[in-house]
Amino acid sequence: MDVKNVPQHWLQNLTSLENLEFSGLLSDHFQAIEIWFKDDINCLPSLQEITFYWCEDLKALPDWICNFSSLQHIKIESCANLESLPEGMPRPPTLEIIRCPLLIEECRAETSAAWPKIATL
Repeated sequence: MDVKNVPQHWLQNLTSLENLEFSGLLSDHFQAIEIWFKDDINCLPSLQEITFYWCEDLKALPDWICNFSSLQHIKIESCANLESLPEGMPRPPTLEIIRCPLLIEECRAETSAAWPKIATL
């Protein structure tokens, strides 16, 4: 599905959605997705798992990920340019980071900006 052609309020009908995957998105796609989540911070109340896969343009996890109160699992895979996590990120029971060299390096250093965000996970 081309995210740029999806109606803005389509999320209102997905109250039972538990898993959401973003794969191969470019930066302009993330700008379109930002519009989906900016007005309705309580959308997707049942969302438990979110996956970002092969999103080469993604440099930081989007702030709207912090709005999902039922989120249990965040998976980030093959996002080579991803460098940071958002402030106020929820503390899911599992945060899975695979083949994201910049983010993995950032998370390893106890003095990094990412450390306080993941230390309690």
